[in-house]
Amino acid sequence: MTPQEVATGFVEAYGALDTDQAIAYLAGDADISGLLTSVGAEGMEGTPQELPLQISWLDASGYTQLLDSCRETGSSASGTVVRCTFDFQNLRSDEVGLGPWSGSYFDLTVRDGQIIRASEYWETAGFSGQMWEPFARWVSRAYPKDAAVMYQDESHSGVRLTAASIRLWERHTRGYVKEVKRNAGQ
Repeated sequence: MTPQEVATGFVEAYGALDTDQAIAYLAGDADISGLLTSVGAEGMEGTPQELPLQISWLDASGYTQLLDSCRETGSSASGTVVRCTFDFQNLRSDEVGLGPWSGSYFDLTVRDGQIIRASEYWETAGFSGQMWEPFARWVSRAYPKDAAVMYQDESHSGVRLTAASIRLWERHTRGYVKEVKRNAGQ
């Protein structure tokens, strides 16, 4: 497989929330810290074994991803870098009629048919003001103890990737959609 095919396969599996398939594209010692920190997770080692937590959070929070394209951006002795651009929806934004948001991308370094480094950049300018911040205010007001489990800190800028947090993200993103629809008279 070409580096572009490897990168595309990974991004498609990630977007489909297929943990096993996504991990299959990663080298055993791949550095995925750039994926984990992209959602503000702290205290993670950046190993492939941590990817299931992130994908579980994406699933619980109603994430959808629309792959735009993948193209090689450079090559060196360490590998070939492929950038994959995508649009996304999250926090069940599609259920309240918002999004998708464009301008996000993965940078993936591929060597010998495997991804050895992965990072993700989220273009959150529109998403943050329309979904992230309103949701954070709502959950902090309605469920302050749960918000303390869901977020890294009181700034609400980073996700805590734990099993307990993920359960709360699923519950409260669903509750938030009901609240938004109720307030909109739907």
